[in-house]
Amino acid sequence: CKVKCRIQHQRTKACLKKLGMAFLVYLYYTISNYDDYIEDNNPNSKRLNGLTFLASFLVLISGTIYLYVIYEDKDVNIELAFN
Repeated sequence: CKVKCRIQHQRTKACLKKLGMAFLVYLYYTISNYDDYIEDNNPNSKRLNGLTFLASFLVLISGTIYLYVIYEDKDVNIELAFN
C-alpha cells in the first residue's frame, strides 16, 4: 500500500504543477490585457482593449472552472470536455 500511495502522491503532485502552470498562463494574459487597457489614452483603441480584457477575463474564469473539473474528476474524458 505504501508504494501505491507514494505513486498516487507523485501523480497528484505532477498534476498540480501542470494545472498551476496553466492557471498562471491564464492569469498572465488577463493582467497583460488589463495593463494595456489602463495605459491606453485613445478612446477607440481603449474600447477594443477593454473588450480584449473582458474576453481574457472570461477565459480565466472558464479555464479555472475547467481545470477544477479535471482535477476533481479523474475519469473525465478530456476530448469530451472540450466540446
